[in-house]
Amino acid sequence: MTTQRNGDGMRAASVPSLHGLPANNRSAHMHRPASDEPSARAVDAAEAKQVGSPPSGDELQEFLAAMAGVAPLVTAAAEPALPARAASEAQLARRHAAETDPRIDDPNYLHYRDLRPIAAEEVIEYFKEGVQHGVRKKLRRGEYLVQDVLDLHRKTVVEARHELFWFLQRSLAKELRLVLVSHGKGLHSDQPGRLKSHVAHWLRQIPEVVAYYSALRTGGGTGAVYVLLRKGENERIENRERHGHKGRLDHTR
Repeated sequence: MTTQRNGDGMRAASVPSLHGLPANNRSAHMHRPASDEPSARAVDAAEAKQVGSPPSGDELQEFLAAMAGVAPLVTAAAEPALPARAASEAQLARRHAAETDPRIDDPNYLHYRDLRPIAAEEVIEYFKEGVQHGVRKKLRRGEYLVQDVLDLHRKTVVEARHELFWFLQRSLAKELRLVLVSHGKGLHSDQPGRLKSHVAHWLRQIPEVVAYYSALRTGGGTGAVYVLLRKGENERIENRERHGHKGRLDHTR
């Protein structure tokens, strides 16, 4: 509320201060005559009461009508974590078997146990019992036809184990008789002959490997090995037929 004086020094009617009022209320006060000051105060009081007053019955009904059909959000309660169960004796036994026997849950049964280190330049050889002298001689001389090649250069030991196993499985499925595995010498590695030692160790574990011998210089020398596989079923049948036919001819003479 402010008091103004006119030019004759007389007090003019007091008018309410507009400072702090909202814009929509300022216009209302500006148009109120001075004689309406008591009623203006009543209006101000009513407006101030209306700001913090609870909604009327009509307003509550309008709010309820607007919210009709609105479902509250339902938050699913978090399920309590189940306590960890101790492994049973059967589970412990299977776990121990899987750790000690690589054939469990893995068709690749090649293992690392009892590995014998082999020098990078050492000639490696292996012949199963019963392999004929002529077969040994022919393998050492490199007289068998190489039918497929596996290159293990720049492979880790783990990768080489996988590659060698499945390469030989495919070779057996195709009834190949002789393949060449190039394992390298590892002369520039921290452990020369490391991969070569593993390959020689793994080849002895495969029942279908009849013999192996380090390759000729033209085939990779001591950095590769000839692998002789057992005869396929078709070749065995042909041999039986050929030998049986020869026997019948000899018998008729």
